[in-house]
Amino acid sequence: MSRLGRTLGSIVSLLALPAIAVAQPPPPPTLAPGTGIIVGQVVDAATGKGVSSAVVTLAGARRVMTTTEGRFAFRNLPAGSHNMTAAKSGYIDGSFGMRRPGGPSLPVVVADGERRGDLTIWLWRHGAI
Repeated sequence: MSRLGRTLGSIVSLLALPAIAVAQPPPPPTLAPGTGIIVGQVVDAATGKGVSSAVVTLAGARRVMTTTEGRFAFRNLPAGSHNMTAAKSGYIDGSFGMRRPGGPSLPVVVADGERRGDLTIWLWRHGAI
């Protein structure tokens, strides 16, 4: 192979490397295993009824879907402070401790081996005129 052919081959190989590196997304963050448990319910802020099939996210790392009554649970949590959010199409997203759309939220603090129950996340239905 000529020097020109080897040079062009090297250049093409070098140009392809950044594309390969960019194409692979980073792995999602994970929480260390623990023994804490969080149990709660996602409810419609206007009616107080459970919101089924809402997605509850804990600290951006774990997700669960609510039951038909809006209930959810996270198990094997490490001790510490965790942020919890909920989302469903047709509703404004909510977070634990949020009392109004866009209001402040609160972290859920769990000790090792602790069970936190009856946590509520409110969602607000989009308005229409």
